[in-house]
Amino acid sequence: MADLPPLNPLHVFSVVARCSNLVKAAEELGVTQSAVSRQISGLEQHFGCKLFRRTRYGLDLLPVAEVFAQKVTAAFDAIGSAAHGLQVALSHAEQTITIKTYTSLAASWLIPRLPDFCKRHPNIKIVIKTGAKSIDFGKNEGDLSIQILNRQTKDAHATLLYQDVIEPVCSPEFLRRHAPNPKYPSSLLRQTVIASEYRQFEWETWNEHSGFGDDYAPASVMNFGNALLGWDAAARGIGIAMGQTKLLADKIASGQLVTPFDAPVNTQKSYFVVLPKDNVKEGAVLFREWLLQQF
Repeated sequence: MADLPPLNPLHVFSVVARCSNLVKAAEELGVTQSAVSRQISGLEQHFGCKLFRRTRYGLDLLPVAEVFAQKVTAAFDAIGSAAHGLQVALSHAEQTITIKTYTSLAASWLIPRLPDFCKRHPNIKIVIKTGAKSIDFGKNEGDLSIQILNRQTKDAHATLLYQDVIEPVCSPEFLRRHAPNPKYPSSLLRQTVIASEYRQFEWETWNEHSGFGDDYAPASVMNFGNALLGWDAAARGIGIAMGQTKLLADKIASGQLVTPFDAPVNTQKSYFVVLPKDNVKEGAVLFREWLLQQF
């Protein structure tokens, strides 16, 4: 096999041959004219012959270099086509991403919207894991998480999704039964109150900032293992629960749940979409972009 010259001078040669002008070639390559000249000189030294002749209009290929230029250009075109083909193949290659988040968020908000993502990216398979503990990318617990963060983590990139806003919710029937006049809903706070073991702070926070704290005197408190169960109990008329307005938007819009107090409170907590800093999957990046479009 003949001694092959370096690829970079060959690429410069093909551009100069096409442009027939050092200035235009330099502009296309994003380098200086002198840098182009050096690459051409190096290639001519490699072959031991001149490849161009200068004219008043620019540069012309010498006859000895014309066939060579055609073949070099065709070779780079083939490389470009092959690279594009590889990118297309990779974009359609099947990939699995594991998402970790809270049960309540997954069931009430994420899963109903997943068909849209799957339609846009049919080559990406989704695995959802739920739990209250923050993801540990070092232990390969997932490729992406949606979680509350109080501070940035060193091994991850976090992007804000939304602020955590809470407000009491109940079924329309529960409201009619225990607060016949919807202008005065305070009597609801003397009925069964539903709480989540993982979000015990909610009722205290809402009572403190809503203006209804003095009316809070529940007949009983029913605790559930997660907020999702509590919201289901509220929708069935068992009591009044503390809702996360972003996650319950669909149920409120459909009339399954109502917000009798019209007193949302920002808990000062924030939900983030979190990716690792290293070894980030393309599918996880696409999922993050899709998530951000939803808010």
